[in-house]
Amino acid sequence: MSTENSEAIRKQVEQYLSNKDLEIELEDANKEYTIIYSTNILAQESDDTSKLTRNYWINQNKNGGQISSPWGSYEHVQQSSLVANLLIFAKYKIKSITKGWKLVCQKCGSEQQGPIWRNSLKSCEQCGTQYKSEDKTKIAAS
Repeated sequence: MSTENSEAIRKQVEQYLSNKDLEIELEDANKEYTIIYSTNILAQESDDTSKLTRNYWINQNKNGGQISSPWGSYEHVQQSSLVANLLIFAKYKIKSITKGWKLVCQKCGSEQQGPIWRNSLKSCEQCGTQYKSEDKTKIAAS
């Protein structure tokens, strides 16, 4: 891979990881592992407000499970080099980039959507029906 291509990848990774609304999935060349970079909202106990935290974790695709709970929060600047190197040297590929979610209530037909995939609603705002996993779809980043 040329130096120009490597630099372009590094800049693109920086742009992706700096956008708190995107969820990025990387997959290794053998499709055994997926590394997920995502944003979650955590309620702070002290003043009951919400704050964003960025997490990342690895899934083992062949055995169908998350290897560990999220490894902790990260700052995109710290992870950009790691992700770029996974793409350049370890032959990881970007599996998907999600910019949000959309839910359709099976009872009333109401549609809701939002930017952060991991923090979608649990029940319909119109009728209160609990959502099932099949009610939720990802909105792919263009």
